[in-house]
Amino acid sequence: MENIIEVQNLSFGFDGKTVFENINLDIKKNSKILIYGANGVGKSTFLSILASLNSATSGQIIVKENLKISYLFQNSNDQFIAPSVIEDVAFSLLVEGVNAKIAQNHATEILEKFEISHLKDRSIYNLSGGEKRLVAIAGALVRDADVYLFDEPFNELDSYKSELVLKTLKEKNRAFVIITHHKRDIFDKDTISYELFKNGLVSDLKS
Repeated sequence: MENIIEVQNLSFGFDGKTVFENINLDIKKNSKILIYGANGVGKSTFLSILASLNSATSGQIIVKENLKISYLFQNSNDQFIAPSVIEDVAFSLLVEGVNAKIAQNHATEILEKFEISHLKDRSIYNLSGGEKRLVAIAGALVRDADVYLFDEPFNELDSYKSELVLKTLKEKNRAFVIITHHKRDIFDKDTISYELFKNGLVSDLKS
């Protein structure tokens, strides 16, 4: 199966300090990749470089032409653009030219999956942390992308809401790269896990 993203000898540092170096990773169509590790090893930075939101110090990333990427920030507030829940979740569809009514219908459907459709007319900034997280995830998942880059998607979610999100992730037959502090087999046997260290990614052979 062809690669949709190839990471080659990627390194990042600042102020003379190396955060990580020599990262190599092939992401194939429908890959389910989990990257975990200790605080400060650069997990979020690596994901942001994958999404072209940050620049590497050296190395390169080869991306398949016209690849559609959907990104979830670690901080939910960084995700929001529109003032109300329904407007924000529908925003990416509207940008892509989807009819407004259809976009709102799709947004409502995913809010219903997360059991928060009753919040659709609420201001985002008046929500709890867990509610904000669900809205941010809904906004990232509502559009059809080739790869979803998610930074700590289960932050601030209880076990029940985490399962609702996980069920929706599994329904997407697309590639995922998920950053987390702790190893977990999010996609069960399909999860390919890597631990990130300063000197690169180490594959978890048990996954």
